[in-house]
Amino acid sequence: MMEEITPEEALARLFRLGIIVSLISVLHMLTLLLPWYVIDSSPFLRSYFLGYLSTESLIFSVAGGVMAGLGLLVSTFVSSLNKVRLIMAVMTFVGAALMLISPFYLLMVKIPALAVQGKLEWGFFPSVITPIAMLAIGFLIAKPGFSGEASYGGYVAPAVTPPVRAYTPRPAQFSPSVSEGVVRGAAASLVPADEVEPGTICSICYYEIEDADTAVKCSSCSMVFHRDCAESWVNLNGVCPNPNCQRPVTL
Repeated sequence: MMEEITPEEALARLFRLGIIVSLISVLHMLTLLLPWYVIDSSPFLRSYFLGYLSTESLIFSVAGGVMAGLGLLVSTFVSSLNKVRLIMAVMTFVGAALMLISPFYLLMVKIPALAVQGKLEWGFFPSVITPIAMLAIGFLIAKPGFSGEASYGGYVAPAVTPPVRAYTPRPAQFSPSVSEGVVRGAAASLVPADEVEPGTICSICYYEIEDADTAVKCSSCSMVFHRDCAESWVNLNGVCPNPNCQRPVTL
């Protein structure tokens, strides 16, 4: 059964993953200070090649770390759950790819160009493991169900309980006009919304209504909802989703 959480809790989970990604990127950049390769100059002399000694590897690693940090920073200015997930996932994947290129560029391009003999040193392995760990977290961020959303009425939205009061679902044949707690009066209907003001939020799924073609309003109170959200609500409860209206609604 899908866990029901608020939109704020879902965002908090994504930001916690973003913080972990940023910490991993910092650890990766610290591996630049470790020996990635050891050069056997002679049987008695060994030279250690640190990650930051390769300018290209240094650039790839730093650029990847910056991308991962920017993903978390930019997401703080976005309120839409889907947009936060998209930004963080893309920046995490790009940052991890750049950081993964860094050690392999040294191994496959830089070292062969130097025409020296040697072997991998222990610092090379954490430089590879850290971006792989970032990729794994990126897949968790990109997975819609991981942060606790549930699919509702055709929209991906947090599974939340209406904030004012909870309603008990009724069978379709049950008349809402005789139900306790429902305001009696002439039945209302869902009619197409002529226009939707920018920033209008559907009070059922808590997502912005971006297109008037997908919106309806109650003929009694004129509150606007997503069409699929409102129809699903009325099929379950038989009344207007607006807690200040609650008139019986016919589809």
